Amino acid sequence: MEPEQWCYWSGKDLLIRAHIQTRAKQDGIVNIHNGRLRIRITAPPIAGKANKHLTAYLAAEFNLAKSDVEIIKGTLSKDKLIKIHNPQSRPDWFRENFQNHKT
Repeated sequence: MEPEQWCYWSGKDLLIRAHIQTRAKQDGIVNIHNGRLRIRITAPPIAGKANKHLTAYLAAEFNLAKSDVEIIKGTLSKDKLIKIHNPQSRPDWFRENFQNHKT
């Protein structure tokens, strides 16, 4: 992985470097900043609520079960490394805006 890449493939799994903004007005993908995908979520960073909400949000975005999304680094940080296990579909924001990251 090159430092500026916000996502990369490891076999069939997609890994995403993300920066999370909690307590947002609504969930959503913001942009790419400093080599990380910026994601807003409505949940507060209390007792694992933000991590649980984030994995559920990304699972819905990729049309996967919650168990197919895993935070593998940064569970106590706003900067995270997230693994999407074998995504079969890609959300519009991924396909349309980030076409240079091929499967």
